[in-house]
Amino acid sequence: MTHPARFLLVGTMNPEEGELRPQFLDRFGLCVTVRGIENMAQRREVIRRRMAFEENPEDFAKAWTQAEHALRQQVARARQTLDNVALPDAILDRAIGISLAMGVQGHRSDLAIVRAARALAALLERDRVGDEEIFEAAMLVLPHRIGGEAMEERSDLRGRLQKAFSGEKVEQGEGSNIPESAEELDDWESSMEVPGATAAGSLLFSFLKKKVPNAS
Repeated sequence: MTHPARFLLVGTMNPEEGELRPQFLDRFGLCVTVRGIENMAQRREVIRRRMAFEENPEDFAKAWTQAEHALRQQVARARQTLDNVALPDAILDRAIGISLAMGVQGHRSDLAIVRAARALAALLERDRVGDEEIFEAAMLVLPHRIGGEAMEERSDLRGRLQKAFSGEKVEQGEGSNIPESAEELDDWESSMEVPGATAAGSLLFSFLKKKVPNAS
């Protein structure tokens, strides 16, 4: 029996309850670490939005209708243009080199980085994948594959990725702006005013903030 559907699995886990075997973790394409918000202004906004929703759910939903529609249209356009996003050999070598430098076994990480980077480039309305997209994708693809403290500390992963990027430079795509150090990356991410930008990709949220109404 067949069915014309494509399934996407979204799983959650608490590392404190024990780790999965590497062969299982490798089956997951992307990994996002969820932490509590420590920024005072962002926490205040969370409370205000929750209170606004409880007071009048319909008005709250209407207030975000335009932003959700714009985001939905942006995703739809990205899906239409995805196949046209170029992947230069030099950029493909960059993705492979990162996996090798990080000691990742197998080829799934290479594929996941490339696929995520192409999707990001399409969403950003770019016609080719560059270093920026590869870096952002690697930050989501590698944490659960290299294990250890990298699952807990993004700064450790950033530093290791910067070392992987410090080899022979790849020609960067238009608008590419890869930070040259972990400190610069911290400044790069903290400059994003959109709540959740660091967790979900500062490059993407920076773009959406300009593109989508009420993205912040």
